[in-house]
Amino acid sequence: MSATLTQQRRSALMRQTVCSQEYPLISAQPKQGVLLEIPVPSADARKVTIQCCPADDLAIQAALDRAEQGQQVLWIENTVAEAQAIYQRLSAMDMPIECGLLHSRFLKTDRALKENYWVALYGKDNHQARQTQGRILVGTQILEQSLDIDADFLISRFAPTDMLLQRLGRLWRHDDTPRPDEINCEVWFLTPDLASAIADAKGQFGKTAKVYSPYVLCRSLDVWRLLDSVALPDDIRHLIEATYAERKEQGSMLDYQAELATVRAKLENIARGTLSKVRKTLSENRASTRYSEQDSVQVLLLKSYRHTPDKSATEITLLDGEKRLLPRDLKIRDKAQWRDLAATLLQNTVQVADYLAPKPMQKDDLKWLEDYIYLGNPDPKYDESLLRIAIVDEADNLQGLYGGEALPNYRLSYNKDFGYQAEKI
Repeated sequence: MSATLTQQRRSALMRQTVCSQEYPLISAQPKQGVLLEIPVPSADARKVTIQCCPADDLAIQAALDRAEQGQQVLWIENTVAEAQAIYQRLSAMDMPIECGLLHSRFLKTDRALKENYWVALYGKDNHQARQTQGRILVGTQILEQSLDIDADFLISRFAPTDMLLQRLGRLWRHDDTPRPDEINCEVWFLTPDLASAIADAKGQFGKTAKVYSPYVLCRSLDVWRLLDSVALPDDIRHLIEATYAERKEQGSMLDYQAELATVRAKLENIARGTLSKVRKTLSENRASTRYSEQDSVQVLLLKSYRHTPDKSATEITLLDGEKRLLPRDLKIRDKAQWRDLAATLLQNTVQVADYLAPKPMQKDDLKWLEDYIYLGNPDPKYDESLLRIAIVDEADNLQGLYGGEALPNYRLSYNKDFGYQAEKI
């Protein structure tokens, strides 16, 4: 089970009362026998100094100062747009500091290259390269999971307690990592004050309140706002319990709590498969996006494409300039080559929120791709393709497959530095 489950949640999952407050902890229920709660030995507690920062400008200066001293700085935002904006400001500074950006809206090919590059610099090896200069790596939640990143200094947009604990795991991760002299294990949280957040959570937390529940954000802020340090992992259990323990609310907090309950109920309904309306089943792509604007789709980005005169194949040009020919019925004739082409196409897609993706096309218009990428239910009544596709012009702007705007009211663009961008017009 997750390390950040509350005692109440653990009891519900185990269907009996759990008692241990140890951390880390293994909870197990044999088919026959009593509940087992087994403490797991952990490393010595690590103290992390905490500072709540109300202004981005102060944090930007702190990041630049520490990078100039040779530190490897990590800055985590809650949305891609905010990460892109911070990276733009930092990379524009005329200083001998290397800046990078990592988020989910890069082509899979570009993202893999970036992850390999930055993990090599911020990971447990390659210490000599790490010490050559200070750096700032900006990113989103992908930096808090799976990647082996070890930062000297962390700046994070405020988030729920369990997310913050994940991010703190990227700070001073390895004991043998060389660090500049006389520095502390320190994190800055970008956050409003509690009273303002409770009065107007969506306004104070901004885009973060679209990603995380305002109620959970306020509860988390109530826990972290007065802390000047934490000891990890010793304090993890207390922080989680203090954030998620049930309590009676009033005023705005009661409203936020009710909103969260409504969302949870809606998600439970989706989990039960209730995606029909008045006995009329929704199309596959409409059903998947009906309940959340955060649902995502795959977008294939190309420089150009053209059908051969006899319509037996389509030549595509990828963003790196490579040309590939997609023959019809190749799957029957040469499965190895077909797999290679299908994998290449997949690596040149980017995952994008549905409402920020190019407008959908009819599956009939993309028949030349159907042998290589899943377009959706083959039933003719599901006429729209799940896959979105756009052409990237010389100015990095996305256009529709037949020209014109890719998405009404938005300027969409893509380049290797910033990834996929969506600017509302």
